[in-house]
Amino acid sequence: MNRSILPFALLPTALFAQSFQSNYGAGKYEEGVAVVVDQTGITSVVRHYRAGYGYAVQLLRTSLTGTNPVTIDIPLPGAAFPQSAVQAADGDIVICGSIIPTGRFDQDALLMKVTAAGSTVWTWTSANPGIEEQFLCVDVLDDGYAAGGERRQGADSDGLIARFNASGGLLWQDHYGTPADDRLNGIAHDAGGLVLAGIKHYSLDTLIDGVLVTLIDKNAFLVRTDLSGTQQWQRTWGGTLADDGAADVIGRTDGSFVW
Repeated sequence: MNRSILPFALLPTALFAQSFQSNYGAGKYEEGVAVVVDQTGITSVVRHYRAGYGYAVQLLRTSLTGTNPVTIDIPLPGAAFPQSAVQAADGDIVICGSIIPTGRFDQDALLMKVTAAGSTVWTWTSANPGIEEQFLCVDVLDDGYAAGGERRQGADSDGLIARFNASGGLLWQDHYGTPADDRLNGIAHDAGGLVLAGIKHYSLDTLIDGVLVTLIDKNAFLVRTDLSGTQQWQRTWGGTLADDGAADVIGRTDGSFVW
């Protein structure tokens, strides 16, 4: 399979002399999962696969007009799957996702900070054998970072939330959800805490032409916690026999959130 990467940016200042569109990548598989921009170039965080090498994290660095592409592999001890990234206040890149450590078959949640040149500043993994965990979203706080995703142990999954200090040290982590399968895809914050949005999958028994059948339905799933991880509320929204879900959430200056 070949997948190309399309990095792009829309900036309020005239950093670009022109717009551009281009494809980047070698054989097998490349997928851009996030883009950050600084004064000298564009960095795309890439999930890629190479035969004999496996799934890994890669940075694609280009000029502000998409020229002079340079790829940088980020070495990790296992198969790594980046999902999202944000730019830290110092210009470095914080990447979230998961890793299957060498010799294991389950995923650990992964959070790491790298420079735009590809040097690793720090790496954190959940290191919970037998529990499937992955981060799908990450946010920059005033004093560190918060990440959300999915945790599975047993029959159903819960939303996973964790908070870190500026050096990548874990402050707390917890899981939130219902008896159904819950996953958190997007994260935002305000002074009072965190809001995360995602999807709830659940089974629904219904009659169709007089026959009782079990269907899988989806609703949007949202969780609000304070900055210490204490849940303040959780909500689901959606129609019956219709697939609903939230892909992301943003905080607005008026104190509201949009998902």
